[in-house]
Amino acid sequence: MLLELRRNVRERVDLSLFDDLRVVYAARMQSKRETFHATLVGHSVPTFCSSGGRAILSCLEDAEVADIIARSDRTPFTPKTLTDPGAIRDKVAEAREKGYALTLEEILIGEIAIGIALPDSSGRPCGAIHLAGSLSEWEPEEFMARFAPLISEAAADICR
Repeated sequence: MLLELRRNVRERVDLSLFDDLRVVYAARMQSKRETFHATLVGHSVPTFCSSGGRAILSCLEDAEVADIIARSDRTPFTPKTLTDPGAIRDKVAEAREKGYALTLEEILIGEIAIGIALPDSSGRPCGAIHLAGSLSEWEPEEFMARFAPLISEAAADICR
């Protein structure tokens, strides 16, 4: 499924595993723009500010979300990284409504990313699919409209 998604979107596709305060990349398929270092498996990013991490948080109870945010090192990666707990909770609530999370330049300047949680057999999120592109090529609304259905379909196929 991930290879097919990568072929269809021609952007970076990642599969990450939920590890409390971080999401750990288990598979990374680079886009047409990236160099090797951006694709290293095992690299991790904070749950609170990554698209997949926020998608995972959107599937958890509010108390667990608040606990993860409170225990996180919210040092910003970029000037656009959200660090305020209330603002992060707002983005988690938005992801609950949409079924996916969108981040803009929170980990890397110029990057837009969409993430969707992957539940385990009990329905608890165990990981996420992330799809990342460049803001030099995509407007956020266009990116969401083009890729939200594709990433949702891929997640549903993986969970079957």
